[in-house]
Amino acid sequence: MRAVVDFSLSEEQVRHVAWVREFMDSHVRPVVAELDKISDPDERFPWGIIEKAHGEGLMRFGLPEAYGGTPVDEVTLCLLMEEFGAADIGVGGIIAQYWNCVALIDRMGNDFHRDTFIRPYLDNPRAIYALAMTEPTAGTDAQLPYDAPDGGPMLEAVPDGDEIVLNGVKTYSSYSNVADVIIVFARTDKSVGLTQGMTAFIVTKDTPGFSVARTFDLMGHRLAPIAELHFDDCRIPKENQLTPWNGGFAEMSRFTVGRYWVGARCLGVARAAFDLALEYAKTRVQGGKPIIEHQMVARQLGEMAMTIEAARNTIWKAAWAAEHPEQADPIVLRMARVLGSEAAMKVALDAVRIHGGPGTFTDVGVEKLFRDAATGLHPAPLDVQLMIMGQVLAGNRQGPVAPLNVAS
Repeated sequence: MRAVVDFSLSEEQVRHVAWVREFMDSHVRPVVAELDKISDPDERFPWGIIEKAHGEGLMRFGLPEAYGGTPVDEVTLCLLMEEFGAADIGVGGIIAQYWNCVALIDRMGNDFHRDTFIRPYLDNPRAIYALAMTEPTAGTDAQLPYDAPDGGPMLEAVPDGDEIVLNGVKTYSSYSNVADVIIVFARTDKSVGLTQGMTAFIVTKDTPGFSVARTFDLMGHRLAPIAELHFDDCRIPKENQLTPWNGGFAEMSRFTVGRYWVGARCLGVARAAFDLALEYAKTRVQGGKPIIEHQMVARQLGEMAMTIEAARNTIWKAAWAAEHPEQADPIVLRMARVLGSEAAMKVALDAVRIHGGPGTFTDVGVEKLFRDAATGLHPAPLDVQLMIMGQVLAGNRQGPVAPLNVAS
C-alpha cells in the first residue's frame, strides 16, 4: 500500500545533493568570504565560480531536458536550493536565475527565441540571464495587483515598423549589470491596468540605447548584484517580443508565486548559521561546562532546529504542490517563501547571540549569514505575501500556481 506521506529521499536525490554539496565545498565556500569583502559591486561578481559551474555541468543541470538538463522534480530542486544557500545565497541565486530564465524563454517563446537566446549561450562559460520587472515607482503593484492605468511598470514599448522602441527605467534587477540576455516587462497599453497592458520582450546587453546606470551595493547577497537599467530609444527587432501583446501579466503571475525557491535558499542560510552555532556551543566553555549545557543556550538551539525543520517541511510541500495544482492549496507556495526567509532571519540572529561578541567578527562567519538573511527578506516582500495569504483566506483572491522552474 502506498504511504500517504513519505519524507525519505531517493537514491537519486541523495546523489544530486552530494554532488552539489561537493561542488560548493570545493569551489564556493573557500572563496566567498574574501569575495564578499570586495568594495566595488561590479568587481565582486564570482566569475570564477560561474565558469566552474558551467564547466562541471551545474549551470545546465536545472535546464529543460532539451538543453542538456537533468529531469528532476521540484522537491529535488528545492534540496539543491538549500545547498546553494548554505554555501552562499548570492551564488545560488545566480544559478537559479539561469535555470529560471531559460525555462521562461523556452516556455513562453518560439523556435526563434530558443535558437537566438538559449542555444548560442549554452556553451558560453560566462552566460548570465536576468529579469527586469521592478521600476523606481513600480514594485509590488504587480503582486497586489494594483490594476489601474497609473500602476505597475511604465517602461514603454512602442512598435515602429519592424522594431519595438523601449523607453524607461528598470531597477533592482538581479545580475543585470553582467547579463547577456534580459527579459524585460514593458507597458504596451497605458490606457488600461497592468493585467491587460503589459508585454515581455528580450533585450541583449549590446543593444543600442540600453545601458546599466548603476550597480547597488548590498549589505548581504553581495555576490549577487542588482542594477538600475536605462532604455533610451532602445530598438529591438519585433521578433524579440516574448509574450502575446498585452499578455505579459498572465505569464508573470505564473512565476511570482513560485518564490519558494527563494525560501529554500534562505533555509540554507538558516542551516549554515545553525551548524556554526551548534559547533560553537559544544566547544565554548563557560561556568565550567560547554555553553550548550546551559539551559538558555540549549533552549535557543532547540528552537533554531525546530524553526528550520518547520520551514523545510513547508518548502517541500510547496514544491510538491507546484507539481500537483489539482490537489494542492496554492497558499502554501507563499507560506514557503515567508517561512524560509523568517527562519533564516531568526536562526542567523540567534547564532550571532550564541557566539557573543565574536558573532560580530567578520572572520567568524555568522555575521555574513546574518546580513544574507536580512537581505533575503525582500525579494517578493514578506508582508505582501502575508497580505495576499489573508486575501486568499478571506475568500476574495485566487492565487495562481506556478508548476514550472520559474522562481528566481
